[in-house]
This record gives sequence, C-alpha cells and structure tokens, in this order.
Amino acid sequence: MIIKYKFLLITLMAMLLYSCENVDYSKDDYVSTFKPINGLNLKDNLFIERYRIYAGGVLGGDVETVYVTDSLSFRKYLGKQFDDEMIDVVAIRYQSILVYKFNLHTNKLLNAKIYDIDELKKEGKFE
Repeated sequence: MIIKYKFLLITLMAMLLYSCENVDYSKDDYVSTFKPINGLNLKDNLFIERYRIYAGGVLGGDVETVYVTDSLSFRKYLGKQFDDEMIDVVAIRYQSILVYKFNLHTNKLLNAKIYDIDELKKEGKFE
C-alpha cells in the first residue's frame, strides 16, 4: 500500500515538474521586426524591438519586453508589456524621445519618461 502511494507521489511530482513552463528571459523569442520611429526629423534612425518572454497560452496572457535602439551605439530597456498594456515611443524636440505605457482597455497612462538620444549614445549601454 505504501509503495503505491510513493509511486503515485513520484509520478505526480514528475508530471508537475514536466508541465511547468520555463519563463525564459533570454530574449530568444523575437516578436516583431524593427519598427522605425517616425518623428520630427530625427537625425538618427531609431528602432523598437519586442521580445516575447512569456507565452501564457489559452489561459494566460503574453508578456513582452520592449527596447529602443539605434543598433550601433545603444539599446535601452523600456519595460515589460502585458496583453492589456502598450509601450510606445514618440520622437520630440528633434533629439529626444517620449516613452509612454498605457492601458489599452481604459486608455489610462501608466508611465511616461523622456530620454535624450545623445545621452543614451554617450552611456553606450546595451541592456
């Protein structure tokens, strides 16, 4: 009787561990092609990169990470984007970009920040 319970427990644990999905943050699951940021005559070509880091399937939502880059001198992590949220980038003042995150259902602004492109290039970070 005890052997049956041990076997059942081991089988259930193996099934549980096998069915758990690994949340991969390695940016291997590339989502969208480079999307140029159209703005007010930016002298630099900037792009948005999106990577799916979690696919929830039928019962859950997808999670994506969003980056802005010029592909040569910097790549800035902007945040995580869920199914009901959107991160977008707008060019302002010729050398700055406005990054904002909003809820798609309520149109509520969740976060906004301005980045200077020259400062991003000076830092030279690839996040």
